[in-house]
Amino acid sequence: MIEIVVVVALLAIVGGVIVPRLVSTGARQAQVEAQAVRAMLSAAAQRDALSNQSMALEFDSANRELSLWVQLTGENEGDAVWAPAPLVRPVRVEVGELRSVAIDGRASNARQWRIDFPGGQPRPSVSLLIVFDGSALGGSTAWQVDLPPDATAAIITPLPGEGDWRPATSTNGIDLDATGRRGTPW
Repeated sequence: MIEIVVVVALLAIVGGVIVPRLVSTGARQAQVEAQAVRAMLSAAAQRDALSNQSMALEFDSANRELSLWVQLTGENEGDAVWAPAPLVRPVRVEVGELRSVAIDGRASNARQWRIDFPGGQPRPSVSLLIVFDGSALGGSTAWQVDLPPDATAAIITPLPGEGDWRPATSTNGIDLDATGRRGTPW
C-alpha cells in the first residue's frame, strides 16, 4: 500500500512539472514566430535604408508565409522582375495567426496583402497583430509588431489580448494645415 502511495505521489509531482510546460509550448512557439516576423521587418527596413532597390513584403494566407521580395532590373529599362530576397528566409506563421494588418494606420486585408517599399521614397508604417488562441488553455496571447517609417528595426510588444492592438501611425511628416499653421513658412 505504501508503494502505491509513493508511486501516486511521484506521478503527481512529475505531472505538476511536465503539464505546465506542455500547455505553454504553443504560446512559446507563437512568440518565436512573432520574433521571426520582427526580424524580417527589421531586415526589410535595413535593406530599404541602405539601398534604392524597390522591395515588397508579401503575405500568402494559403501557405501562411510572409516573404520579402526585391525588384531586379533586366537588361532593358522595362525588364524589371520581382524575386524572393536572397539571404532573407520566408517566415511561416503556423502556430500563431496573423489577424490584423495596418499600413500607415489604415487597416488592410489580413488574409492576403503586399506592402511595397519603393526605392528612394518614404516607407509606410507597418503594424501587424499576431495572436495565439489558447482559449482551451486559458486565453489568448497577442504580439504587436510595428515598423515605423523612419526606423531600421521593428518593435515587438506583447499584448494582454487582441483587443489591445492599436496600429501605429505614420510619423513621416507634420500636416501644417491640421495644426493650424497653414500660413507659417517652413
